[in-house]
Amino acid sequence: MTAEPIVHDIYEAVTGTWQYVVADRQTLAAVLIDTVLDFDPASSTVTTSTADGILALVAVKGYTIEKILETHIHADHLSAANYLQARLGSTQQAPPAVCIGKRIRQVQQHVVATYGVPEEELTHAFDHAFEDDEVFSVGTLSASILHLPGHTPDHIGYRIGPNDVFCGDSLFNADVGSARCDFPGGIWTGHDYPPKAEGRHDPVPHQTVAEQKKDNKHLKHGVGEDEFVNWRAERDSGLAVPRLMHQALQVNARGGRLPRANGSQVGALHIPSRMQPDDLEIIAQRAQGRIYLEEDPTIQQWLATLIPTKQGAIGYALALFPCVGWVPRYNLRWFMGDVVAGMTVGLVVVPQALAYALLAKLTPEYGLYTSFIGAMTYWVFGTSRDIVVGKRYTEADLSNKTTAIGSLLVGSTVTAVEEKQPGVYTVAEVAASLSLISGIILLAIGLLRLGWVVDFIPYTSISAFVTAAAITILSTQFPVALGIRGINTREAPYKVIINTLKSLGHTELDAAIGLTSILLLYVIKTACSQLEVRKPKWRRLWSIISSLRFTFVIVMFTIISYLVNYKLPREEAKFRLVGNIEAGFRHAGIPRFDSELTILILPKLPAVLIVLVIEHIAIAKSFGRMFGYTVTPSQEIMAQGIANLFSPFIGGYVCTGSFSASAVLSKSGVRTPLAGVVSALVLVLALYVVTAVFAFIPKAVLAGLIIHATSNLLTSPKALKRYWQLSPFELLIWVVGLVVALFESLDMSIYVTTGLSLGLLLVRMARTPGSFLGRVRIHLVPADDQVVSASHPPEGDAPKAKTAVNIPGEAAIKSFDTYFSTQRDEGFNPRVPLETPYPGMFIYRFPQTLNYTNQGQHVDLISSYITSHTRRTTPEDPSIKPSDRLWNVQEPRPNKNSGSASMLFDNASSSLGTTHNDHLPRLRTIIFDCSAVSSVDITSVQGLVDLRTTLARHAAPGVVEWHFAGVRNRWARRALAVAGFGHPSNTDGPVSSAQWTPCYAVAGLPADIGGDQGVQSGDEEKSDGTLVESGADEDDASVTGFQPVVGVNRPFFHVGLAEAVNIAVRSATIRNQRSRGDI
Repeated sequence: MTAEPIVHDIYEAVTGTWQYVVADRQTLAAVLIDTVLDFDPASSTVTTSTADGILALVAVKGYTIEKILETHIHADHLSAANYLQARLGSTQQAPPAVCIGKRIRQVQQHVVATYGVPEEELTHAFDHAFEDDEVFSVGTLSASILHLPGHTPDHIGYRIGPNDVFCGDSLFNADVGSARCDFPGGIWTGHDYPPKAEGRHDPVPHQTVAEQKKDNKHLKHGVGEDEFVNWRAERDSGLAVPRLMHQALQVNARGGRLPRANGSQVGALHIPSRMQPDDLEIIAQRAQGRIYLEEDPTIQQWLATLIPTKQGAIGYALALFPCVGWVPRYNLRWFMGDVVAGMTVGLVVVPQALAYALLAKLTPEYGLYTSFIGAMTYWVFGTSRDIVVGKRYTEADLSNKTTAIGSLLVGSTVTAVEEKQPGVYTVAEVAASLSLISGIILLAIGLLRLGWVVDFIPYTSISAFVTAAAITILSTQFPVALGIRGINTREAPYKVIINTLKSLGHTELDAAIGLTSILLLYVIKTACSQLEVRKPKWRRLWSIISSLRFTFVIVMFTIISYLVNYKLPREEAKFRLVGNIEAGFRHAGIPRFDSELTILILPKLPAVLIVLVIEHIAIAKSFGRMFGYTVTPSQEIMAQGIANLFSPFIGGYVCTGSFSASAVLSKSGVRTPLAGVVSALVLVLALYVVTAVFAFIPKAVLAGLIIHATSNLLTSPKALKRYWQLSPFELLIWVVGLVVALFESLDMSIYVTTGLSLGLLLVRMARTPGSFLGRVRIHLVPADDQVVSASHPPEGDAPKAKTAVNIPGEAAIKSFDTYFSTQRDEGFNPRVPLETPYPGMFIYRFPQTLNYTNQGQHVDLISSYITSHTRRTTPEDPSIKPSDRLWNVQEPRPNKNSGSASMLFDNASSSLGTTHNDHLPRLRTIIFDCSAVSSVDITSVQGLVDLRTTLARHAAPGVVEWHFAGVRNRWARRALAVAGFGHPSNTDGPVSSAQWTPCYAVAGLPADIGGDQGVQSGDEEKSDGTLVESGADEDDASVTGFQPVVGVNRPFFHVGLAEAVNIAVRSATIRNQRSRGDI
């Protein structure tokens, strides 16, 4: 049977620490475990009374100490290992080795980062680091290592002899339980603290395993894992920092050695001050005399912005009726202009309305109904701004009219309903229901001010749709214009075109009228356009004549038709006629609402709404830019919704803005939207007076009118070439949309192109890489001051200015820093040199908002780039065997030229060993240019947190500063701050004051910087330096003097990139000097 060791337990009462002398009975070889130095924190003095007692015991017993063992780095007492090693070395043949577990390096890295302990004082602090399960001997006794993680990552236990385990702080006596595990890095401890309340007053060094299993309050039989974890988390969260933690960690990480003495022969221990918010305020107050603390936005504040105020409610109500702003100023001159313009546009609208109604599968009078209701309602709800200061009154009326594309969509909806429920619903019922439903939806969008949703429909989709719709309309109207019968125009456009070409031999007399009308319309348009250029004085007259060409052509051919056919029965007419049109509003009434019809209409509804809204808003904005006023999309949609809502009540169908009619009004001297009422009266006159004449209008003429008007909607080759130049991918989407529309359906074209455009947007958002930036110094050289010599200056020399022109403010603009991509992919002169602001400092620019779709790419790019351009400052544990490495982790290679590291980067050699990348700088600072980042989400913030963890491990034991420039959104700053950004910190929490050098950006009011900076001489306007708004009360004395720009509680958030770089360079320079001992 193996002999039991001799165990001497020595209790140090001040720190509650058990120390052990364990000896072999046969050889008297022994080891010391967890020895203690006496330390008085009040006087910061170290004494050796306890350690000397151990030496006396060893001498009395005649032991030979072979090893001094540490179970871990203690945080509650100072280790006596170095002192005992030195004393025993003078009394024994050889000093005992100081030993600890192999994971000691992890804890030492934390000590370096927290206390700034020089690396060279830690490299050889211990004589031997035990492997897990390593076996050694104490005389004849067999001993082995037990890895006991939990309390600290480096914690081990020693099994000496057959039955004795020295477990350090991993397990306490049964009535105490187990040690804490709550601190970052796991470097805290507790020993034996007798619970006097439970009746035990004396410390107990030893208990059996059976006693632990039976009585340990944490680990006894019956305690589950979840119960244990919850209990430990709750208890540890309330524990205070150990009293001697800062002193103990710095000494024990050195193997029990005190810090090296400085020039005053005094060894100093660092007691860090954590950069908590209160500390940041104090530092800032001392530095600049005043502080500004940024407060986080709250949900309550956001909700408060959604509660309408009384003034806001009144403004909203007035905005619903824009006419309130100009009706009180209406006058006779405006009235005369509106009458002339209204009558002119009425003459243009009548033939268009008659023609477009045919596209909707309705009789011509329905087009007049629709145009009437739009003209009567728009003036009340439409938005337009007049120009009255010294100019004539101009107004671009956007009265809702029937349009070719809108009518075509109504016709396609009628066809779809007829195919599913043939003979159940009339064309008028389908058109009325479609208008009613569209009006309700548009009205809701307008009232809720959701007009911004139209921005989700890209221009590419609308352009492809309009072109395809134009081709569709042309394909359906050419058979009518040529008098070809029997063509099924409900088929796909390509089939209609093929069938028309096959039937060209069956053209009738209608072709003479149709082709002649088309030719005449183009001749009038071309002639008037040329006369506008040649006779600019009469430009307005030529423009009005050009606009009235539709009316002229229809009147002319109606007269011809009447002369040819008035004596003939209608069925024997020489060409097809419109036929009888009912006078007045014969179809007015309450529209029928049918749920089944609504269901049939719904599949076509999105495309109808999209086209109606996009066409209307495009026309409104076009005239707004042309005549210098602003339109409100939501209000325009509301006006359109009201028109469509009431249109079915008088027999109309869906309507939208008419560009041609609006153009006629703008050129006719229109003054206000009230001109639309005049045009509506013209429509009423047409409905009640001349409907009998409408019966003789040839259908070929109406088809020619539609063909002429629709041909302008085709996208020209010049426009397609421009699409290619702007974005080739979007041109491809345009082609796809056109093909889908021609071979499938118009509404499917909208969905496909919008989906493809959104997909392209997501791909661009997710896969557009950011860029690392280099600094460029820009010098301004005014051209008017340049001395141009016969011989050009050598390349690279800055040109010299002749004299300095005395321009206010220019004297301060000599040069400035800007930042270019290191990829050289921005198109700037590649010969311009780029520089890194400081070795180990990286500037990264996000190209757009950071979100869950692109954060992965940014994080991967940043991580791979930085790790490949910096050296890892902590070598891998040399005890790791090649067989223990992951398959995708390469074995570090030694650097053959380790002695030739460039002074450019650090000017300091590493004591951590040399590898193949020792010529690279150490990672110090990361600066993000977030000027394009308007928001962040949980995924993107978590990605930055993971990146910080990865790079902190790469740069350990150094601390990496993370600066953010240009984050203007308060919610984004709040999210980043919650994740630990914006203030000095590392993965283990706030950093010490020794690891961060504060520097603040301040701004002063003009009076503080210089009283005459903002004053200009003579009659020049005031420029830079003029105080716009201070954001404080006028009598607030605190606004005088320099003010911090950003909150001092978040000093790593910066207004601009230049400020961030300057502050980061200063901090890195000082930290580097401190690490070398220069300051």
